[in-house]
Amino acid sequence: MALTLQKKAALELVTPIVDGEATGEEEKAFFKYIESHWDVRLRYEEEEWLKQRVREQYPRKRLPVQARLNVEQMIQKLAEEERQSQSLSGNIDHGDNALNAPFIREITGLFGLKQPRITVVEVPQKQR
Repeated sequence: MALTLQKKAALELVTPIVDGEATGEEEKAFFKYIESHWDVRLRYEEEEWLKQRVREQYPRKRLPVQARLNVEQMIQKLAEEERQSQSLSGNIDHGDNALNAPFIREITGLFGLKQPRITVVEVPQKQR
């Protein structure tokens, strides 16, 4: 059965469509919807135009190879340390999306940043 959109759902899909994050079914329903709804089509075209201008004004720059390798090595090192500490403590559950504060500190130092650009919140481990 084909997906049928209402205005609210169509407006919520504008950004995922522009960013290429919508499913094929969502895209099909969205483009069918905007054929007869000029206001949503205008919103889509404006966002698409804006994204294109940003791409032109600020082209992506690739991280130098050595920096990428350093980050990968740091991730592997910290993952191994985390595995070791979990096996020693027997505590494996740190929450689904807990930030790894030591990792954030290491990465910030890796790029020579004096202060982290994000706020690191230490997440206490669960007590048994």
